[in-house]
Amino acid sequence: MAANVPPQTEIGPVPDHYQLLGVPPGATAREVTRAYREAMKRTHPDRVGPAFRAKAEERAKGLNAAYRVLSSPEKRRDYDASMKTRTIQDQMMSRYAGGFGAPGSGGTAQDIYGAALRRDESPFERKERRRTDREALVTILVVFGGATALVAALLVVAALVQALARAAT
Repeated sequence: MAANVPPQTEIGPVPDHYQLLGVPPGATAREVTRAYREAMKRTHPDRVGPAFRAKAEERAKGLNAAYRVLSSPEKRRDYDASMKTRTIQDQMMSRYAGGFGAPGSGGTAQDIYGAALRRDESPFERKERRRTDREALVTILVVFGGATALVAALLVVAALVQALARAAT
């Protein structure tokens, strides 16, 4: 699974495979193939001048790696799981270590150093973030409600025990 995570470069992480091919995470295998072929036509090392050949070769290697992962159902499933994990970790780090912003702000208001490293969320990532935020809110409400109900039940039991003790004396 670790081999499917995009490699780090000197200037930071490369775009994820979906961004590299320009397809959404829910793209079909046919859409992935079409996007790969179109991207390779635009950036193939044989189609650019000698000045841009090295850059085109690096881009072609990235496109090949992205296509290799996204065209295989098993590798794509593993890659999606690793991207989801990385997205959740990035969200947690940006909220808790990136400036302690208000809920919903992502903690990025004061994080001037992390702004250059972030990329815009895709519609799929926004949908996933909203879903996980809702799940977290429901969990907090259930835990708080359960704790409140437990305290209230203990107070009622204590009051009953005191009333029974007074009635027995």
